[in-house]
Amino acid sequence: MRVRLILSVLALLALSAVSGCGSAAKSADPGGGTSPAGAVAPAPAAASPTSTPDLLVFTTVTIDRKPFAGVTLLGRPAVLWFWSAASAECRAQAAETDKAAVLHGDRATVVGVAAAADPAALREFVTSTGVGAFPHLADTSGDLWRRFGVTEPGTYVFLDAGGTVVHRGVLPRAEGLLVRTGELVG
Repeated sequence: MRVRLILSVLALLALSAVSGCGSAAKSADPGGGTSPAGAVAPAPAAASPTSTPDLLVFTTVTIDRKPFAGVTLLGRPAVLWFWSAASAECRAQAAETDKAAVLHGDRATVVGVAAAADPAALREFVTSTGVGAFPHLADTSGDLWRRFGVTEPGTYVFLDAGGTVVHRGVLPRAEGLLVRTGELVG
């Protein structure tokens, strides 16, 4: 079913490109543009209230080179963790992020978004920190970080089931990811 959804999204993107719709991203869209490898598709210029939010109109790959479409984040809350393999803060966040994925994985989607780095370093980070229970996107061009308005590693972006950002930032230890994720899933 996920493959059909991804293929449908790709077909819609191709149709939009052929018809001239969505060929220019809005200036407010932080993720416009395409990387040389075609990792992130540009968001359409406009969307109707019942369509996919511009923020989630992208395709990319995981650090294991598997396809991932942003539209798969629709339908339930999501937590995006923007990390860097070189960040000590991200290493410190790893255990709690994995715990949130395990505890709330039946009601929320958790996805890591890795900053540009050597693919082997990204895989080593996932293995050594034990965060392999959820997918990690390889943002080698930085397009996803820009799209979601992220400027520093260790940032979390919380999306509601409709794909709207409800929180963006680094969480203070006292606030806790588990508490925030619990509030997100209700």
